[in-house]
Amino acid sequence: MNDYDKRYKENKKMIEEYKVRFLTQTNFPPFKKQSQDPDNKLAPFKHTAHLIFIRTKFLFLGLLNEMETKNAFAAFAILKTYWETVAMMGYFILSAQSLLQLGRVDDLNDLSRKLAMGGKKFPTKKMLEDKGLPLEDYILPNVLTMIDKIDKDWNKRFKEGGLKPISMFREEYDEFIAEAGHPTYMGLYTGGRWLADGSLLPDLNKSWSSEDESGIDNYCSLASTIFFDYWNKFLNLTK
Repeated sequence: MNDYDKRYKENKKMIEEYKVRFLTQTNFPPFKKQSQDPDNKLAPFKHTAHLIFIRTKFLFLGLLNEMETKNAFAAFAILKTYWETVAMMGYFILSAQSLLQLGRVDDLNDLSRKLAMGGKKFPTKKMLEDKGLPLEDYILPNVLTMIDKIDKDWNKRFKEGGLKPISMFREEYDEFIAEAGHPTYMGLYTGGRWLADGSLLPDLNKSWSSEDESGIDNYCSLASTIFFDYWNKFLNLTK
């Protein structure tokens, strides 16, 4: 078995294991206000992490479905969103670790609210002003800020383990994930097919190639590994 075939089988095995893990999480407890559950100081933190898990789960399952139907256009679009949601979980857990070490539970709950309820343009400025709430408390961090935080964390781990810092979560996002997930050259030319005379046919029936499958498998496996690494850290923080 050559290295390509070996890696292909390893990725398929890992993806199947992550699928089982997503599906074996059958429920989460309801979120209660602090007045209803005063001893559960981390309730907002837990609730937001649960919401991120659910989004990640269904993006993962959707990605597998598009791979099965051999629709690379939809698969790459989902992969981009999956990558970004994994980044949110990593950013959230790393921030939570730092805040909890400093005993700043209230700040963690503020961050939990921001990630669960914030956005780019929603809630609107007027909506927040009407409720007397500060706009900055509901503006999400930039996705690249989240991705960079993951790279910094993994490079630190590599260095501590005596390895060369080579985390490429941001690099892969910039150079491939975001490109293939957008209507750029990479996002459009999945539907192109080179003919024997050197011309390029826009093929209405082409939505997949073996190279697409290999690439998506690799990125799905990598992102899922990172996600469950941070999910495990969440579970340890909330024991």
